[in-house]
Amino acid sequence: MRCFLALLLVGALSWTGAFVEPKLKSWVTQPLELSGPLHGSVTIPFRFSFPWELDQKPNIRISWTKTHTFGEEIYSSNSPPHPYFQGRIFLHWKSGEQNGSLLIQDLRKGDALMYYCTVWAATKLYGVKSISSLHGTWLEVTEGDWSHPNSGDPPGPASNSLTSLIVILCFCLIHKIGICVILEMSVLPKV
Repeated sequence: MRCFLALLLVGALSWTGAFVEPKLKSWVTQPLELSGPLHGSVTIPFRFSFPWELDQKPNIRISWTKTHTFGEEIYSSNSPPHPYFQGRIFLHWKSGEQNGSLLIQDLRKGDALMYYCTVWAATKLYGVKSISSLHGTWLEVTEGDWSHPNSGDPPGPASNSLTSLIVILCFCLIHKIGICVILEMSVLPKV
């Protein structure tokens, strides 16, 4: 019974973030898709982790590219943004934190792209290393305003349709059942 309750709790927590978190020691995660209204704004949250021991002064740099991981850089924490995004794009991140967000304001139709986050840091043994999001975030720019009485944030992928919600919940449930089965097998005494 405890396993089932833990499954429901962890499944619900996994679903609420709409993040895909790999089981690697280094990763950058961000939502698979977001949408925002034309002339409105959208916030793309991200999280990251490094497997390497970082230098005392890691000089962490966060950059964002469009279209693909090695696409054109639109924002870097140590240089001015791309001219197309000048005055509309802002990074919310504090040194020492492993999460933050990219804010894009005054959305234009041309902003409907894939966005990828890359994090660079100086390590103790391997010099400067980088990690990138593998899947990126698809940004959909919608016509008209989106508003919700309890939130200024645009809807995420699960709020777009009931089908998306059902698919995400089923995925989380199947994933968590597998974890519970593995845990039960490792706890039960061997006969």
